[in-house]
Amino acid sequence: VVDVTRQSLSAFEGSREVFYTSVSTGALINNEGQSVTGWATPIGDYHVVNRKYVSLHMAGGSESASGSGYEDFAVGYTSIFATGGVALHSTYWHNAWGSPMSHGCVNMKPEDSKFIYLWTQPAAPYYEGVYEQAGYDGTHVQVVE
Repeated sequence: VVDVTRQSLSAFEGSREVFYTSVSTGALINNEGQSVTGWATPIGDYHVVNRKYVSLHMAGGSESASGSGYEDFAVGYTSIFATGGVALHSTYWHNAWGSPMSHGCVNMKPEDSKFIYLWTQPAAPYYEGVYEQAGYDGTHVQVVE
């Protein structure tokens, strides 16, 4: 369960919480103080989809047009759960846990994202670092306010 109000993530096995951490979800304002509702982490019920990566290059937006562009290399322990590539993943470019900071993804400390990556289904073979399979619903991800 990702709680965007509390900026937290809880992992459950049945009704028992087995993991808790602070996270950074989608920002509501950009660096210039402008509203960016398009960056909000989408509320709803999802599943880790058919793609998981030990490391992934992520980029988007336009730096020149709106100051909202980004390009991050080697984004670790990425588990995609929503349309458009919204994912649970490691973050090395900030340590503002508990504050909305992302362009929609759920940012986590490297050690926390590694736990979630290894804990969620589908399992990705570590030596390959990539899991891709069509038509598979993995671990349930619930994003709440």
